[in-house]
Amino acid sequence: MELGKRFTSHPAAVGETYGAHFKFAIKVSVALIKSAFACLVHAIYPPVFSDTASRTIKNLSNEIEERSGMEDVSHVSVVDSLAS
Repeated sequence: MELGKRFTSHPAAVGETYGAHFKFAIKVSVALIKSAFACLVHAIYPPVFSDTASRTIKNLSNEIEERSGMEDVSHVSVVDSLAS
């Protein structure tokens, strides 16, 4: 597979441009990093950030489902597309 297609084939497969896919992936990454920090603080001091991670995960899950048009993604498995 040529180098350019490695960057665009997955976004195209989900109906997005590379830029739109990049922007959404960065947004998800930032949300998860913030949530991870909140979890770390919560582990040290349980009264704070008691529902931050679970709320973030639920919100991200809902947003991903809405973007993909899928209602139930529990049957989806993760595949490393770079292994091919």
